[in-house]
Amino acid sequence: MVFGQWAEATDGGRRPSGIVEPEPEPEPEPEPVVVTPGAGGIRLIPDREEGMGVEVLAPDYRQIMEIVAKASGPVMAKDVALALGRENSGKGRAVRGQLRKLSDRGWLTRTGSGRYLPR
Repeated sequence: MVFGQWAEATDGGRRPSGIVEPEPEPEPEPEPVVVTPGAGGIRLIPDREEGMGVEVLAPDYRQIMEIVAKASGPVMAKDVALALGRENSGKGRAVRGQLRKLSDRGWLTRTGSGRYLPR
């Protein structure tokens, strides 16, 4: 019944009905988004390109890079975990993953024996 009245008043929607619609309230301004590494799909470790410094890396990864750079030769994941104080905390395995990511993205070189060198 209501639809029939509307269709009759507006000629099936082809002309305005004369009903005044309230003006929509203005939408509030969106809050600014703070983008940090790892948020919203941003990589913690970007692919290394010529001229990039370690300052683009997250603090944990910068520490790992410093430890590998200061070593006198190739280092193992457990050596880096010891230097970071993570050997007994169960996070030693996480260091191996971090080293692998640094290697995969061109920041470190991984030897055949699973040791890491700075590039």
